[in-house]
Amino acid sequence: MVLNDEGVTRISMSLPPELLEAFDKASEHSGYRDRSKALQAAMRSFISDFETGVRGGHVVGSIVMVYNHETHGADEGITETSHHHRQSILSSLHAHIDAAHCLCALLVRGKAQDVTRLEGELKRQKGIMQVKSSYLKTESV
Repeated sequence: MVLNDEGVTRISMSLPPELLEAFDKASEHSGYRDRSKALQAAMRSFISDFETGVRGGHVVGSIVMVYNHETHGADEGITETSHHHRQSILSSLHAHIDAAHCLCALLVRGKAQDVTRLEGELKRQKGIMQVKSSYLKTESV
């Protein structure tokens, strides 16, 4: 990490080539002229999503995952985690995308901390490729 005279920090990171290629393509189509600005926007969005869960209160929303069910233990890990957090899950949907990939969508509600804890545990499961969540604050449980 190097702080330069412009007040910015330069970092280095490792990425699979196909992820970087997809990011660059999405960045370009979104109107970003350089990778740094696109990464900054992505990081701000990531932080905002994180802070929703940290601030407390109650939320309703969804957690949607794409995973490779051929990864040993993927289905079992998701099921076990879901059962452990059953008080936060209103409903679930499982769909087959192709021969190796599945979509799992969970409708959730409860304390923001509990719901984001569930999301974090799911993200750490084997085989998970993508997780997208969306939460809305609510007054009721």
